[in-house]
Amino acid sequence: MGSSFKINQRELDKAMREIAKGLERAARKHPVSVPMRVESIASPRMSGEPLEQDPVMSRLVTWLAQRTASHPGRYQNLSHFTDEEGDLPPGEADILGLRLEEQGLAKVLRTFGSGSRTVILTDAGELAARRLARLRSDRAARFAHACDALLRWMYDTGPGGEAVAVTAFADSRDCRFAGDPLTTDEVTGALERLVRHGFARLTDDPAAVAAQITQRGIDRVLSGGSVNTPAPQAGNTWNVHNSPNSVVGNQSDFTQNNHHGFDASAVRDWAELVRQIAPTLQGTPQEEADIVRDAEILIELVDQENPEPGRVRALFDGIQNRLTGLGGASAALTLLLAQAEQARQAVFG
Repeated sequence: MGSSFKINQRELDKAMREIAKGLERAARKHPVSVPMRVESIASPRMSGEPLEQDPVMSRLVTWLAQRTASHPGRYQNLSHFTDEEGDLPPGEADILGLRLEEQGLAKVLRTFGSGSRTVILTDAGELAARRLARLRSDRAARFAHACDALLRWMYDTGPGGEAVAVTAFADSRDCRFAGDPLTTDEVTGALERLVRHGFARLTDDPAAVAAQITQRGIDRVLSGGSVNTPAPQAGNTWNVHNSPNSVVGNQSDFTQNNHHGFDASAVRDWAELVRQIAPTLQGTPQEEADIVRDAEILIELVDQENPEPGRVRALFDGIQNRLTGLGGASAALTLLLAQAEQARQAVFG
């Protein structure tokens, strides 16, 4: 069961150079602010899209926190923020004020004819700003978001799977996490991950490095899933262990999967995620090397034409045990262990 997706490394290297230029332009347009040093703080509960994934609102909360630090107790006019952003629709300052108030992040000063653009940050807003500052230094969270944001941007920008210039993503407002521009390495790493896993493909464009979202990428976007989450299996799935001649189903048409039909794609996706995130887990150099090595072995094993379920299970369990043995409660480790349980359920039942 070998992988059908191959990387053109020369094209990817070219993409990295072009994206770097785009990121330099984006950095001049949206300067990077210096994150606050903070302790770990729980976030206020908010409905809808997580604040860190909203490129405008996350930047706005950060901007308000910086202004509040310079001018404590003073209301701020959001028109100054929309002017700095440059390309927001007219009247957006009032809309942003209402959104902040709805989420409990700011209080609107209402006077005759003032609209809702004059606000002051609430305690919940202060906590949200501190949480965003902490997330900006979370490498795993940043990279995971870069993958999802780039895929969604490709879907929105190239309707019908049309090719899009990847460097345009670097110039877009979507190229942010927690109010902070994504880096060159994060964008190029995200592109490589999308291509490697079949969510996108590079194309030949003489003007710029271009890429297309694949049908698999479109399906992932429409399902609301993450690039970093194993895809759910469609239809009825029956796991019958040690019963090669058994047939189970609730209809006249069926497919019998014996040893040769073992589908461990969810385990492979998880192993690839482990390989990517392992350097951020703060283990010893030897622990990191062992985890990366085992993840690569697991990927190679699953890519075999007829992988042996017992060996896949044993190696999968071994990696999970190594991760559990690291201890701690980082966001990256929590993510990997949660994804491990999903992969285990999808493949082994």
